[in-house]
Amino acid sequence: MESSGLVRWGALALFLGGTVWLVLGLFNVFDGLLAIPGRKDGVVLLALGLVLTAAGLVGPHALQKESYGLLGRAGFYVAVASLLARALRDVIFLAGSQTLLQWIVRPSVLGMMVGLVLMGTATLRARVLPRWYGLTLIISILPVLLPIRPLGTALFGVIMLVLGFALWMRSTAERVRSTPRGPMWGMLAVFLVLGIGEAVQVMSAAPTGKDVVYQIVSGMTSAILILLAVAVLILLPGGIYYVSARTEGATFRESIFNWPLVILAGIVTFLSLI
Repeated sequence: MESSGLVRWGALALFLGGTVWLVLGLFNVFDGLLAIPGRKDGVVLLALGLVLTAAGLVGPHALQKESYGLLGRAGFYVAVASLLARALRDVIFLAGSQTLLQWIVRPSVLGMMVGLVLMGTATLRARVLPRWYGLTLIISILPVLLPIRPLGTALFGVIMLVLGFALWMRSTAERVRSTPRGPMWGMLAVFLVLGIGEAVQVMSAAPTGKDVVYQIVSGMTSAILILLAVAVLILLPGGIYYVSARTEGATFRESIFNWPLVILAGIVTFLSLI
């Protein structure tokens, strides 16, 4: 596969991996994980997030591997190996073994942190990507150190999501600028489904004896609140990209209306309505 293809697919994997980490963190915060008999859904999401993040790091590596030298390559291989080793342990756990490879958890987390710091430092030196990208890779290890693990997981997800989104926008900038209408219609469709679905759910769950006006007001209020929450979630990575790339010709519309953010909004909509 050509380098540009690796960058795009890596960016998408990093974006989806960040989304998985964010969902995992929020579900743990609100204790919303459903139980698989004898296990937890969290292990499945964790393994998926680890694999997607490992695949996602291929993106920035493919883009700058000729520029960031041995330091960057070492960081990439250490981070990917650590992530996959941790994912392997979770897959074996799901297969029924609760003790095999338990010892690998701490070394794999440490290896991931070291690898990300090395990659971030090399990215700063290579100057292929903006300086903030390298700095963000470095500080991405900080949420891992938080004592509140679900919060740290969610913050790590946000960071990976932003990194993947920024890489995607950089690798597809020209095509995004030439075809902005598809993502706009996609985002509109997702918001319509979310708003209508939320309103219907709240109205159908209204207490017995409440009149139609109460049901409509409750449904509309809930729909507006969740639409605002999703809009803020969309504006976070889009706004960061716009601020960092507007000097290179990026527009606010292309920063907000693009397929990665449509996918993110669709995932949130699906989780909200199930």
